[in-house]
Amino acid sequence: MSLKDKLFGKKPKTKDQAISEIRATINNLIVKSKRYEQQAVRARETAKAYLKAGNRKGAELALRRYHFYLGALNRYAGFIENLEAHLFAIEYTRDVVKVKENVEAAGRLMESAMKLASLDEIMEMSVQHEKMMEEINRSGELLSAPLSVGIEDVDVSAELDKLEAEIALEGIREPEVPSEEPIPDKSKLLEELEEAKKELNEEEKKTGEKE
Repeated sequence: MSLKDKLFGKKPKTKDQAISEIRATINNLIVKSKRYEQQAVRARETAKAYLKAGNRKGAELALRRYHFYLGALNRYAGFIENLEAHLFAIEYTRDVVKVKENVEAAGRLMESAMKLASLDEIMEMSVQHEKMMEEINRSGELLSAPLSVGIEDVDVSAELDKLEAEIALEGIREPEVPSEEPIPDKSKLLEELEEAKKELNEEEKKTGEKE
């Protein structure tokens, strides 16, 4: 700890600062773990090369380095996993707190909205609306009723019966009397008779000639 931290105390880190440092550390560990992985691969290839050359002792030393780098790689993988788990827990907790705050805010808004539109007020408004509609309907009925002109008590049923009888009589027509034809004059009848006889004689002559 520096002298400044001992005298004045170290300021606590904010959540965002802590998360940023954890992420930076994870990235640094990933870079180192990749370097150890590459070194482990090279050490194993070196061991194979020594064996091919017949140098068994060199191969053993290369394999020891391979296992050392492999062990370091596994330890760094554990470091990364541990920090990532803590980072997830921090972010998850912060999200839970945000969701809780939002739910509480929504609850307060719903409560204030229910106060502005309570069930009792809505029912009272409905009753008032029904009363106003009833008054409007009664006013409409009064305005649509016929005006009194002083003849409402006059009985016109007898006059209606009389009109119906007249209408029935209008539908019945009296039978038409056929008109008599005028008697023809005697001289005119004699002339017509003579003409008929002439036509008959002419027809008989024509028939005899054909025979």
